Amino acid sequence: MKVGLLGHNGKMGKILTQKLQEKGCDVIFLSFDKKQLFSQLQSCQVAMEFSSSSGLELLLETASIPLVLASTGLEESLKEKIRQKSQKIPIFYSANYSLGMNTLIHLLKNSSLESSTASISEIHHIHKKDAPSGTALMIKEFLEIKEPIKSTREGDVFGEHEIVYHLSGEKLIFKHVALGRDVFAEGAIAAVKWLVSQKQGLYSMNDLLAL
Repeated sequence: MKVGLLGHNGKMGKILTQKLQEKGCDVIFLSFDKKQLFSQLQSCQVAMEFSSSSGLELLLETASIPLVLASTGLEESLKEKIRQKSQKIPIFYSANYSLGMNTLIHLLKNSSLESSTASISEIHHIHKKDAPSGTALMIKEFLEIKEPIKSTREGDVFGEHEIVYHLSGEKLIFKHVALGRDVFAEGAIAAVKWLVSQKQGLYSMNDLLAL
């Protein structure tokens, strides 16, 4: 499979390149130049984006093949562009490609726990630009949690998310810790393999995991 990758020079991009090649994929490093990007996409079966909101928008404007998108901290106008583009091509978007994290969210969504008692905290490395993280915002929206998110930036933390349910006389604490970026890469590659056989539409980890 020929996979276009926008953001190959980043930390996630380098891991994705290695893992895609290990799985026998031909990786094409996509350019941020619109004319060159358009030409490169003609030989790709699917394209992945792990870059920035501007890179994501550029790919939306240029591509006519299935897209796997990952940038977080998106403006509502850009989210709307994703929705509109998904009427023409298959698009997979997630703020977090960890299979474990998405399974945890699903389990909590289908539990009897009251969201009104819950709070979210998250920790990421000092180089992460958006706060709260896209994952924390995804948890907040999906579980309908009202409390503000507590965000911390320190060291080289790959990602820690904690959901606490404050009950009468006790607490229930659910925590997901990413021990490396590989977990996100594996989830994203699973999304790529799944997406290429789908029709136009907007898909998420819920669809991939059949949750």
